[in-house]
Amino acid sequence: MLKRIKATLGQGRSASYLGLAKRAHGEAEAERLLGEGLKILEVEAGSLAKQPKGMAQKRVLVWWLRGRTTTGRRWVSERLWMGDESAVSRAVRLVQAGRAGELQSLKQRLLASARCSPNQQAMA
Repeated sequence: MLKRIKATLGQGRSASYLGLAKRAHGEAEAERLLGEGLKILEVEAGSLAKQPKGMAQKRVLVWWLRGRTTTGRRWVSERLWMGDESAVSRAVRLVQAGRAGELQSLKQRLLASARCSPNQQAMA
């Protein structure tokens, strides 16, 4: 009986957050946020492959997705056509450090239009 209880408790909360279920949930949320962000920033999803890898809108979307989802750099890089996944880390740093200019303007536009909680806006 104790073995069964321990086995059941061992499968508790941590088991539900592992593997494919966690990945699928993160990617689904990232897809939803990406669609919302593309609409706000007026970028066509089909045009992402043709746009420059360092396009300001892509950088802001990378920052937004990485801060609000559990998706990895590779997924974000592939989905936004950013090239090497190290470009994702650079984009996040650039947007976070941006005090003025196009990146800051796009960031504020995204935050103002998106359905973000006040806590998420404070993180900006």
